[in-house]
Amino acid sequence: MPRNPTQTDSASLSVSLSSWSIRETSAPPARHFVGHDLETGTGHISTAIVQWDPRAMRGLTSSGHVYALIGPPGFDRPAEYQWLAWIFHSRIDEWRDVTADEIRDTPFAHEIVPVLVNWWTVMQHVTQGARYLVGYCSGTDEPLVTAEISTFDPATRCVGTDDGLSYRLAGHQMMNSDEFDLILWRFADTDESAWIDVGDDLWDQIFEYDEVHERKA
Repeated sequence: MPRNPTQTDSASLSVSLSSWSIRETSAPPARHFVGHDLETGTGHISTAIVQWDPRAMRGLTSSGHVYALIGPPGFDRPAEYQWLAWIFHSRIDEWRDVTADEIRDTPFAHEIVPVLVNWWTVMQHVTQGARYLVGYCSGTDEPLVTAEISTFDPATRCVGTDDGLSYRLAGHQMMNSDEFDLILWRFADTDESAWIDVGDDLWDQIFEYDEVHERKA
């Protein structure tokens, strides 16, 4: 997208987003801001970005609105639900999260941007006890089997792995036999009987966290 500095002042800022990301659609080709609207307290999706100033963390969209991105990139569940509904109704078949590319020239270049994963579960090796996240990358549906899981944070729904990468459970839990197919694809010298699906364990942790958080709210 064009990176010409957006000529704005503080009085003309229209929308301030936190827990933000930048998504790119292939058809039509466009990029959008997705995040939490600090004024309304709701999830928000911008129209197509026409200018982006990474150093100022501001962007201009086709609607004429100027967006200020507040704080590091993140993930807002209401905004994610809106995004999924929008791409469905817009009949967009493929998209990707380009946040990691777009923060390279921002103050948050050091941030690790988790890969968004849809149709996910966790497979555990019966004898070794090692766990692996399996699923499909959100937007591209590329199959995924991670390195061994080292951490999980139900608050952010982020899975950390031994190779230093991070993944966010952004979509639905897998509910078919693909989990075994993906494991056999990743570990060619194994068989189905060596693995069990323990995805419900992570889902239970997410549910318990959300329940406690809602009660406190």
